[in-house]
Amino acid sequence: MSTLIVSFASVGVAVMWLLAPGTYPFGAADRVTVSVTHLIGNDLAGALLLAAGITGLVASVAGARLDRLGRLGRLGPSGPFGGRSGRRGRSARRLVAVGAVTETAFFAFVMADAALLSTLGYALALVGPVAVVVTVVIACLRRHRTGYLAALSLVAVTLVGFATGVLSPATLLALEHNVMTGFETYGARVGWSWAMAAAAVGWAFAAARSLRSLAPATRRRNGVARADAAAPAGTSDPAARWSGVVTVVAALCPLPYGLVRLSWLTPWPLGMEPAYDTLATRVQGAAIGTGAIIGAVLTLGLIARWGERFPTWLPVLGGRDVPVRLAVVPGAVVAGALLVATPGLLLTVVAMGDLARIAGLLVLFPLPLWGPALGAAVLGYRLRRVGEPRTQTGAAAA
Repeated sequence: MSTLIVSFASVGVAVMWLLAPGTYPFGAADRVTVSVTHLIGNDLAGALLLAAGITGLVASVAGARLDRLGRLGRLGPSGPFGGRSGRRGRSARRLVAVGAVTETAFFAFVMADAALLSTLGYALALVGPVAVVVTVVIACLRRHRTGYLAALSLVAVTLVGFATGVLSPATLLALEHNVMTGFETYGARVGWSWAMAAAAVGWAFAAARSLRSLAPATRRRNGVARADAAAPAGTSDPAARWSGVVTVVAALCPLPYGLVRLSWLTPWPLGMEPAYDTLATRVQGAAIGTGAIIGAVLTLGLIARWGERFPTWLPVLGGRDVPVRLAVVPGAVVAGALLVATPGLLLTVVAMGDLARIAGLLVLFPLPLWGPALGAAVLGYRLRRVGEPRTQTGAAAA
């Protein structure tokens, strides 16, 4: 049903873009240049989206019909597809699966772009410092020594900030003005990118469902049995052999960008354009850099003890297991945003032609490495955690 709605919406939006070119949010005039759609005009984009919408309608209706026939047991020899083992039915399912995968790739890697990653970066930059302060306060109230040290560091940073004017009321008001102006300027444009990403997610679920339906029933049953079986005592988790390496790689990827942006609080700001050199801009850049550093620390949580069990000094949650989805869902969202932004970055790199600039950009934004590494790290975390409770229970029983 969700893909049917997405397909109808796609047809409507495509017609709007074709009939009213002024409504097209992308193209050469788009200020978000790290995107595939920056190179696509409204005519081509409208035609592509219209084709995707029509294809989606056909795939959605065909998939729903196949599901209904499957529930009724009519995909066998006596079903409308005929064949001793329902070969035509499987062929039809393959076509639906291919269509769903194609739709996912189109909406994710053509229509969506780096605006997703920028939104997540700003969200972490705004929420991250607040979360750090709250965590430090809780640690101090729980009389944890690390909390006391962190509190002293925060007090020192705050005093220096007030002394230098970085945290003065005027600077903070100018920072708020910059952020609000950015939302007003890019809000609608970012909304379009998130809408395309939402369409990709809907089609991704449909593709996963279609691919699962193609797996033989015995294989699915065996897979479930293997997943539910308790791991033998004393055996090592295969995921642990490679997840540690990819997690460290994923954690290192945002560090260059974070350190460059934090340099904006020094007399030697790297990458700062003189025309925009104000205290508010420096604080804004440093906040985004801090968000990148926090992201690196959270990534390391995928292999750290505190990423599996809440620290004991936390109230209510202390000592309890971290829900797997609490780490997997945000990690998967960020990994997806990184992968979505990669095609636009590669096109930007190709257009540069200057090897020095290309190298610098890829060091700051190593998306081709970062996205797959973070996705693999999240997968490794999930593989380890899924069998963990059963293994512990078996060991306790033994």
